[in-house]
Amino acid sequence: MYLDNAATTKIHPDVMATMQEVSYANYNAKYYEEALLVQKQVDQAINAIAKMFNISDQALVFTSGATESNNYIIKGMFELFPDKHFVTSTIEHKCVLATFKYIETKGARVTYVKPNNQGQITKHAVASMCNQDTVFISIMHVNNETGVINDIAEIQAYAKQNEIYFHSDAVQSLGKTPLNFADYDFLSFSGHKVHGPKGIGLAVNNTSLEIPSLIHGSDQQHGHRAGTLPNELIVGLAKAVELILKQGNELLIKNKEFVINMFADSFGEDLVVNFHDVPTVDSIISMRLVGEVNQIFLEENKEMIKASTGSSCSINNPSYVLQECGFTKQMIQETIRISVNKYDDLSELVSN
Repeated sequence: MYLDNAATTKIHPDVMATMQEVSYANYNAKYYEEALLVQKQVDQAINAIAKMFNISDQALVFTSGATESNNYIIKGMFELFPDKHFVTSTIEHKCVLATFKYIETKGARVTYVKPNNQGQITKHAVASMCNQDTVFISIMHVNNETGVINDIAEIQAYAKQNEIYFHSDAVQSLGKTPLNFADYDFLSFSGHKVHGPKGIGLAVNNTSLEIPSLIHGSDQQHGHRAGTLPNELIVGLAKAVELILKQGNELLIKNKEFVINMFADSFGEDLVVNFHDVPTVDSIISMRLVGEVNQIFLEENKEMIKASTGSSCSINNPSYVLQECGFTKQMIQETIRISVNKYDDLSELVSN
């Protein structure tokens, strides 16, 4: 069973088929039929994503993935406001934390909010770290290791009330939990987390700010990002977003329950489902196998269970996310991350 969907998902066959229909031609050419066809295909895909998100297509910047999207937004905001104060959390994805650490080397003032003992970043904790110079807050929607959902609607409302820009890395929440895309200043997404192609992501900018380009060259994407448009990837991403938003969560919930029951049958009281007292997405299950060393367990059972210990988690380098949530070294070494999807019925796969 493939249970590492939080890391990457297999491309949906309908996405692959859609990408194969895309013309090979130069999007920017004007004088031949293939170019006009690919312009139509790509523009339709861009408009479709904007419509599904209920935002302007001008708010969309296509990137190589969420890592670039996060870099583009955070570095861009620092370039616009180098003398202002920034706030993020200690449990963000590594690409967000590394970007904030980078701008600190350039003189940025950054404050890092810690989670509560249930792994959540609360509005109160964020607000307590803001001051009159705070210009930007970046808090993820769903944590990629724990599955815990942060109430970013509350944080965005606080930010708006105090004239602070808000960004959320929403990679793990797209299609898994409700998200009103138009309500947020900045959002980041990645195609390969939603059964789309690798190598493409989205940065959403719902503000009037002109974020400086991270990639310099010609004036593609209205000057927001230089480089030849990846026609097939944009069309594939649009199809993946369409499918993931259309597909209900019934199978996701069924898969989650199936996996928990499967482990409970084997481990009984030695199975501990972490973060069960707070809202989590059904796609990510953080669980402790008491008495087991996570890496050894996964290595010994790799033919049956294809999962991970979680991001940046090993015996010698324990997960910083779980550390920040108050886990001991032993608890971290006993924890694995299971992540399911909403397309494959695991009970059928096992029975077959």
